[in-house]
Amino acid sequence: ETDEKIVDRLRDALSEHKRCGSAEQQHDYLLLLAAVAPEKAKASDPRGWGNRVSARLGVKPGYRGKDKSRPRAFEKATATRAAFDAAVEKGKEWSSFGLQVGDAATSRGQLCTV
Repeated sequence: ETDEKIVDRLRDALSEHKRCGSAEQQHDYLLLLAAVAPEKAKASDPRGWGNRVSARLGVKPGYRGKDKSRPRAFEKATATRAAFDAAVEKGKEWSSFGLQVGDAATSRGQLCTV
């Protein structure tokens, strides 16, 4: 019941942002999708999680056009999530060499603490 309510609220938020009236709304829409995007299914598995997730969220998977040159937002979000997951895995591998809590760093030219 709780999971259903969460997914329903997410679907409603996506529906509102789908109109993408501004660049910020478009960014938010893709970010919301990327947060829940499943791993890309193998080519041999046309019925992967992507189809089920996109159907539940009320968004279309795949590409526009016959030449598949224009990916839909869900495809972009899946690619974004894959890049994020890869970065997280890489961070785990290099965590002993990366920044730790309390380290000094710069962000947009300003000194900050991690």
